[in-house]
Amino acid sequence: MSSERASVRTLHLLGLGLVAILTVALATRPAVAAPPPTAAQAERTVLNLQHKMEAATEAYNQSRDALDASAQRQQQYRVDSAALLKRVDASSARVADFAAAAYQGGNMSMFTAVMTSGSPQTFIDQMSTLEILNAGERVELDRLLLVQKQLADKQAKLNAERVLQARELKSLTDRKKQIEADLAKWTALQDRYGFARASRSGDRVSPEIYAGPASGAARLAVSFAYAQMGKPYSWGADGPGAYDCSGLTMAAWRAAGVSMPHSAKAQYHAFGKVALSDLAPGDLVYYPGHIALYVGDGMVIHAPTTGDVVRKVPYQQAGSNVIGAARPS
Repeated sequence: MSSERASVRTLHLLGLGLVAILTVALATRPAVAAPPPTAAQAERTVLNLQHKMEAATEAYNQSRDALDASAQRQQQYRVDSAALLKRVDASSARVADFAAAAYQGGNMSMFTAVMTSGSPQTFIDQMSTLEILNAGERVELDRLLLVQKQLADKQAKLNAERVLQARELKSLTDRKKQIEADLAKWTALQDRYGFARASRSGDRVSPEIYAGPASGAARLAVSFAYAQMGKPYSWGADGPGAYDCSGLTMAAWRAAGVSMPHSAKAQYHAFGKVALSDLAPGDLVYYPGHIALYVGDGMVIHAPTTGDVVRKVPYQQAGSNVIGAARPS
């Protein structure tokens, strides 16, 4: 019986030893390297990065527009504040004049109230209890208080704009870094697999002269776009040597005397909408995160994406899921 127990114990120990050996062997076995991505997987990755960059570029442009608008409002606040300061100084001088006149005339109550009030509002409160102000003087003090309140409001708005500008600047910088990081990844994959946009590596696009029926401002915008064909895409650019999608449409209509924001979404929402069946040269065709300029015969000119150039294509192929069209005016 004891020998049977010994045998069982021996087998048990042997089993534990074998498990230990196998465990160590498995733990120390070199890890199997993951297979390199296939060309199809790499292409999907490139496309995903491309879409991500397009969205980041659109966000960057929107932030830049907001920053420009903030700077313009700050400048207007400064102008308004300077004008209000002049009015405060003038009104304060007039109040001081009639306080001095009160002193010279022996009205010490008024003079004391002016000299010890510390603020126009406190002065008004003291004057109301003294009841020695005439109608004209009371109007002058009311005007001073109103102007000082307007000045304080303008200064508060200026400070708020400064905070907004700092926040927008940080957001813009962060987005710029993300775009650049994505661009580096995209370029590395392109160089490694040599297929991204390979079909267009030898595709030369040259500027053309527009000879269509458009007239007026639309003709100027379309003619400008034709002249930019072949120039490279560059995020955030609006010419003259490179463009992103909304930079191209903005520059085209700027040549026609029409201003618009540097943002595909903002451009689309800035103008009246037209049906796709009624497209005319110069109209803006809007896609998710992308925009193009319609030039007639079912074609648009657009700045597609990084690694490509400004080119003319059927409007259905310029982007996915056409959202709509707008007509600048």
